[in-house]
Amino acid sequence: MEQPRTDAPRRGWRWTRRRLSAGGAVLAGGTLAACAAPGANAPAPESASTRPVTLSYLNGHAPGSVGAEKDDEQFKLFSQAHPHITVEVVLAGGPGAPGARQKFAALAAAGTATHLAQNDWGVWLDLARTGTIRELSSFFKADKLSPENLFLPLPIDQYSYRGVLYAFPVSVSSDSFAYNKDLFDREGVPAPPADTADRSWTLEKFLEVAQRLTKPGQQAGMLNVHAYHFNRGTWYGQTTWDDAKRQAFVNHPDHIKGQQFWMDVVHRYRVVPGADEAKQLAGGAANAFLAGKAAMMYTCCPLSLKDAQFTWRLATLPYSGPAGSKNISGRIWPHSLHVGKNIPAGDMDAVWALFKWYMAKPENAGLQPPSNSHQVAPYKDPRYSEIAQKEFERQTGGVSGRAPLLTAQNTPPSYCGMLKYEEFNEVDEKTKDAWARVEANQLGAKDWADLAQKAIVDAKLGSKGVT
Repeated sequence: MEQPRTDAPRRGWRWTRRRLSAGGAVLAGGTLAACAAPGANAPAPESASTRPVTLSYLNGHAPGSVGAEKDDEQFKLFSQAHPHITVEVVLAGGPGAPGARQKFAALAAAGTATHLAQNDWGVWLDLARTGTIRELSSFFKADKLSPENLFLPLPIDQYSYRGVLYAFPVSVSSDSFAYNKDLFDREGVPAPPADTADRSWTLEKFLEVAQRLTKPGQQAGMLNVHAYHFNRGTWYGQTTWDDAKRQAFVNHPDHIKGQQFWMDVVHRYRVVPGADEAKQLAGGAANAFLAGKAAMMYTCCPLSLKDAQFTWRLATLPYSGPAGSKNISGRIWPHSLHVGKNIPAGDMDAVWALFKWYMAKPENAGLQPPSNSHQVAPYKDPRYSEIAQKEFERQTGGVSGRAPLLTAQNTPPSYCGMLKYEEFNEVDEKTKDAWARVEANQLGAKDWADLAQKAIVDAKLGSKGVT
């Protein structure tokens, strides 16, 4: 166990870097994984009590990571406004499951749940059903605040069940295409747009550009494909799941069309290199894009490209949906904070003080996205994302994060909303082997779609509900 920081302020803030035991029952559901002005319908900072309170906050950051350092910065600032509240950060050891979710659930089962846990994993409705996390709608209502007015709709939808909110949104992971600007300029190819409203950037145009920039054995037009198979219909304007209707659309013709497109990019048009060619193009670099040998790549984590030795930029995702529709290609993932249900009332007052501090102004809420290496805050007002946007530009030497910011406005979350439900684990289990066959070009897009549609229908997503 590491010792508390000796340079921490004496009042109001403490950071304990400690790893939790993974003991206890490990629950299913690990990772499979912005306009009103500031102050409008946002609370003014206030303190309900001056009684000293220590809040424990579990997240998936690793000790010594950028995320851990950014947590340090934001909670120092919070303590200046609320010196009686100590935030103890509990590091789960790394991003995603089997870290934060399993450890949060295990601690709750042992009666020692943390006050807060950042969802970077997915499935959460079982935690509400079993009384592990609490609803937050009543707290917004008591202060006459509307989450729907403050936050983007998709983060609210992802963490709500039958109109009740079970998490507080803090940041958004959002998709984009990275492209090698030097390579585009050298080949005389116009750069793709960053604006999701630019309808000239279709899948057909993307394929044309990728084919033009592909030189087998020397250069790849595209490094990789979009990895979220339940979101592939979005590229043609079709989501997989309508949460309001509890209806699946995996076997919709446009969803199958999106699935087939990405299969063809690899196996028919061959603008994405095979494993051996990708390794050869990468040389000693992490991948062929960073080696300067791939013109474009799909990314949900563009900060990982910050050390590239060439000029690169971010583009929006191509879209070929119906005329007049908004670009919903790809996926986002909103990170949010769950609150332990059985914490003392005084401690909940301190939790709510933290949430109100975030909502009060962009300078506060904007601190969370950089701690997750994100470029987007989950608020309707784009000024809440300015800190994250500027931090991304600083770390990347001037690359704009506008493309992922715009993607986050309309694109559905990973698995198009199904990932909140515990029954989705059954869907994943029933479809994963078939998906491996799709990736190996051994199973057709329609056959997989029919199989996946049946798996979703049979699983009866949300049928267990919340008692």
